[in-house]
Amino acid sequence: MNDKKKEKPPNFGEDLGASNRLNENDTNEMNKEFDLDPLDESDTEYELALNETFFGIFNYHILIYCGIIYAHSAIGLTSLSFVMPAAVNEFNLSSTKKGLLVAIPMIGMLFGSYFWGCLASTKGRKITLFVSLLMNGIFDILSIFMPNYISFTITRFFVGFAISGPMNICFPFLGEFQPIAYRENILCCLEFFWVLGIVILPGCSNQIA
Repeated sequence: MNDKKKEKPPNFGEDLGASNRLNENDTNEMNKEFDLDPLDESDTEYELALNETFFGIFNYHILIYCGIIYAHSAIGLTSLSFVMPAAVNEFNLSSTKKGLLVAIPMIGMLFGSYFWGCLASTKGRKITLFVSLLMNGIFDILSIFMPNYISFTITRFFVGFAISGPMNICFPFLGEFQPIAYRENILCCLEFFWVLGIVILPGCSNQIA
């Protein structure tokens, strides 16, 4: 028996139309290819519904929105490297204190990843994104006005705690709106915004300096 050739995924923006209407055999093949559980009707029906939809402007919009959030996460995570020279002079930091200041946002992310992941699973990803971004903005602003090393370090801990939310939620939030044929490509495009954020940050810091 000849092996059935795999069809090439459609291009971005292509209307799947009638060719995307799945019969029972196509459904079984999709379950095998993408490891969907045919007994889990909610998962299977959701994927079928996504594949019945047209890939269009909504998908690009949500990619841009998630991309902006992801770029913001990149800026927030790497901005301390540009603040460090001023912080060293302002707080008279030793090498140990500088190392702790760099590490403390990562420690915050360690705790935040678990917290925001549980919250997203129980309360929903949209509200979790909103709360984590709001918290991140508040502590980012507060850190500007911190008069000493201890208070600045505390605010940076909560910045790291908050920023782990959008960093971890953007990918599943974006992916759950994409048809299977486009999902991998769209999620790869999201990484472009991380690079964009890292490129924008030095330009902004140069202008401020």
